Amino acid sequence: MKRKKYRICSLLLASAALCAAAIGVLASDSGNYPHVNADGSLDVAAYFHCNDIIFSAGDEFFDFIIDGEDASFTFEQELAADNFSLTFAGAEENAGFEGASFYLTDSEDTSESIKLQYAALSDSMSAFTLNDSHRSYTVSASAFKESDYDIAFNYNKNAGTVEDSVNFSIPITTNADGSAFKGFESGKVKLEVHLQGAKGSFLRLKTINQQRFGNIYNADAVAPMICVGDTPRTVAKDSVITLPTAYAVDVLSTKATVKMTVQSGDGEIVESIDGTRLEGIDPATAYQIKIEKYGIYRLEFIASDGINTTRDIVSRIRVLDGTPPVLKLSGTVSPSVNVGDKITFPQMTATDDNSENVSTWVNVQYPSGKVTCEQSSFVATEEGQYILTFCAMDEDKNIRRVEQKTYAEPKAEEE
Repeated sequence: MKRKKYRICSLLLASAALCAAAIGVLASDSGNYPHVNADGSLDVAAYFHCNDIIFSAGDEFFDFIIDGEDASFTFEQELAADNFSLTFAGAEENAGFEGASFYLTDSEDTSESIKLQYAALSDSMSAFTLNDSHRSYTVSASAFKESDYDIAFNYNKNAGTVEDSVNFSIPITTNADGSAFKGFESGKVKLEVHLQGAKGSFLRLKTINQQRFGNIYNADAVAPMICVGDTPRTVAKDSVITLPTAYAVDVLSTKATVKMTVQSGDGEIVESIDGTRLEGIDPATAYQIKIEKYGIYRLEFIASDGINTTRDIVSRIRVLDGTPPVLKLSGTVSPSVNVGDKITFPQMTATDDNSENVSTWVNVQYPSGKVTCEQSSFVATEEGQYILTFCAMDEDKNIRRVEQKTYAEPKAEEE
């Protein structure tokens, strides 16, 4: 396989290293990227800062070849923390490679940092260990052998784990220094990688946050990640809520942007309390809105990195109807009946300010304590007081209850 090699000792990677084998950056957008070749293509190799490493670029990977005792590299861009992912691959000629330590550190709080240690066990097995724990998690792949499966891991913010898709899910409780892990609260991390092994062995990197690397991938082909704050799932009508802020993080672009549009349940654009029309606005500000309509409020976030690669996500807020239906009865049940009588209920009419479908029924509590659910009538089979609860429920499970009582007397004996 055709590759280019560059020797690097505590310096940045040479910025003119890669061939322009993929679509280049448009000249008008080149300001979005810190490393652009003369022909307009991205110099992706220059994003990596290396120490004691010889860099080699293949068509579909970057090799970081150990050339000293302190072999390490960093990626200069801040990266989206949530769903951060990295993949690397094995190679037949990689004898002597022992492993790598991957550090993810919060961009704004360096005390929040985790270490994921990869160790090559054999030609077919590897192990991952978090923060130098005694427990390791094995995977069926190795840096010593080429296979159809890449070696991968990702950070799952919601679960608080480091995991891959099949083999392991490691809960994160502490930072690399042993302190309690609070999470990457800035939403962005920096990546640092230290390599262990014999001189000439290497880590074959394929992707970071889905951006592929290699001579044929030296263009920005991945849309920015959108980082959105916590969004309320359900709210009550007439409440005032604060919308989440959001920002975009791109693997290669330094000027990724995100815009937000907010629509009410009927599709109308919402205005904030301060009068801002929330259509295509910068969500860096935490806007407040009053929930004035029922339905599903829709928050759409659209991100761009400058070369027409976009990503959009939608958050939804359900407006709860907290008001039970109005229930009217056409009359009342006789306060006194005889055992054995059939009691027909008055007609029920139920209406709701939001739900089209309102269900109705009657709960009948017998003198013995037994309760049945009826629709139109029941037979008084026991002597004593019956409690009839007329119920109406809307689509949001709000229930209106109206209670009536009747007493069943013993049936008079015929003379």
